Amino acid sequence: MQNGQWNAVLPSALAYTARGDEHNGLIRELVEVDQYPVCIQNFTGSATHDKLCETLLNHKARSNFPTIYAGKGSGQRIDRISDIGIDPVTEIFERIKIEVGNFGQLLADNVAPPAVSNIPENATIESWGNICVDDGHEDWHCHPAGWLSGVYYLDVPELSDKPDLAGQIEFGPLMLDTDNTLDTWPKKRIRPEADMLLLFPSYFGHRTYPTGSNYPRISIAFDIVPNSNG
Repeated sequence: MQNGQWNAVLPSALAYTARGDEHNGLIRELVEVDQYPVCIQNFTGSATHDKLCETLLNHKARSNFPTIYAGKGSGQRIDRISDIGIDPVTEIFERIKIEVGNFGQLLADNVAPPAVSNIPENATIESWGNICVDDGHEDWHCHPAGWLSGVYYLDVPELSDKPDLAGQIEFGPLMLDTDNTLDTWPKKRIRPEADMLLLFPSYFGHRTYPTGSNYPRISIAFDIVPNSNG
């Protein structure tokens, strides 16, 4: 396991093994469930991205969820989505860069956990698109290479007639045991909306629930990855 992976797993491991007020206080600083994920609604100010969604749904770079990643069930992935030359995607990432800068400034102005406040001087964006339908979902995972991760929702299905958990994204510790329900790291669920951006530390465990809908949920995910020389 590489150092970055150890750093990503460590907060979850501490949450499982914490004993006493000192350890619990450290975990609370690391997970900040009241602060993260940062949720920005109406991120681009456009409630619909119909043309962009149609482009992505038919893009030649689509492939079924690779077995080496967390995606399961009915879904497709578009790797390196920020680099495939779609102008609206490029514009979205320009906005994301601004928001990541704002996030960094917020950390600079406030006390933050060391794992998050250690803002990289140089970083790259690794990105991909997810298209999920019906039973498509992602199992518990984190993003060990990143400092900060995020997901932007282009389109989501109407789920008012579905179970409460349908389509939600859930944050918490990684599944390092048979159950990851821990007092030290309470889980937090969010039901995504179109034009919503979520930002969270890359070591945050998370998973998504199937929508149970044939209407696609289309999202763009990314990691801010520190450069090795940064």
